[in-house]
Amino acid sequence: MKLISLAVVLLFSLLGATFASADNDDVEGVNLLPKAQVRNYHGIPFISGGIAEDLEAMKKVAKTYSLRMVFSEEGAYIAEVTVGIYDSNGALIFYNQKSGPYLYVKLPDGEYSIVAIADSVKRSQKISLDSTKSKKVFFSWPAKNTDAGEMQDAQPVDDVLTP
Repeated sequence: MKLISLAVVLLFSLLGATFASADNDDVEGVNLLPKAQVRNYHGIPFISGGIAEDLEAMKKVAKTYSLRMVFSEEGAYIAEVTVGIYDSNGALIFYNQKSGPYLYVKLPDGEYSIVAIADSVKRSQKISLDSTKSKKVFFSWPAKNTDAGEMQDAQPVDDVLTP
């Protein structure tokens, strides 16, 4: 009897440790995203991806992230986007290269400026986040001019992200 009790205690300890170490991306104790995809930038959790098998898993956890960004070029999803997020004081608090086509970030309530660069073309938006709902932000770029290899109707920017 003591052996069975010990086995049950060990089993629950192992299960408890598994659930206790689970990320906020878990729904009912089941981790939907591989740990390699959930990353942190200076303590700010984020996930990026959305191609093939990632997409369904990301959709399931989308509302647990305060900010959800989508990147496209003439209606087609794109990746390889560089993103910087600035707080209301103008301090860079988040940076990621090769984002997309979806980028979800967990940020506290507040005012932010987002800068996104794809193919040397900058897009920016100012947003306000509150804990009552998740905010979805779209960034779109014009199609590339296939003859010149450059974006149409867009101004190139420096490599430096500025809001």
